[in-house]
Amino acid sequence: KKSYSDKNKIVHLILAKQLVGIKVVSIKRVEETEHPVFGKTQIMKGEFRLSGEEGMINLCIVLGILANQMDEPKFFFSKLVIKADKEDQATEIPFASKAGEAFIEAYFAGCFRILSHLQINHFKFDHLQAIKITSFFVDSPVLKVINFCNNQLDVKVVKGIIKKIYDNEAIELIDISGN
Repeated sequence: KKSYSDKNKIVHLILAKQLVGIKVVSIKRVEETEHPVFGKTQIMKGEFRLSGEEGMINLCIVLGILANQMDEPKFFFSKLVIKADKEDQATEIPFASKAGEAFIEAYFAGCFRILSHLQINHFKFDHLQAIKITSFFVDSPVLKVINFCNNQLDVKVVKGIIKKIYDNEAIELIDISGN
C-alpha cells in the first residue's frame, strides 16, 4: 500500500506543478477511523504556510490531487481550516470560492480518471459544502453526472470545470435535483 503521509511527496508535487505561495511545514497520517459511509478512512493532518489567495488556491489543488491518489477514491474533507500565523483564529475556506473551485477541479480530474474504468459507482459527499453528487454514471464516450444538488456552486461552473479538464463536448451534465 502506498503511503501518502510522506511530506516529500507533497513537496515534490508542489515543485512539479510549480505552485507558488505554498510551503509544506508538516504532513502526517494521524489515525484511521471507521466512517459510516466511507468505511475505513484515513485522517491526515497537514500544516502549510500560505501567501495570498494564490497560495490558498494552490493548496486546494494539492489537496484535490492528493485526495484522488488514495488507493480507493473514497476520501473526503469535512472542512478545510486555515490558521493564520500571527492570530489564533482559523478561517474556513468556503468551497464556493476560487480556492474551492480549484479543489473541486483537481478532485474531479482524479475521480473521473478512476471512474472511467468502472461501469457505475456511487458516492456520497455528505460533508462537502459546495457540491453533493449521489451517483456517477460512466457511459463512454458520454460521461453523465447525475443528481446535482446544493446550489452553492452553480451547475454552469461545474460544467465549465469539467470541460476545462477534459476539453470535451461529449461530457454531459444532467441535473435531476430540480435546482
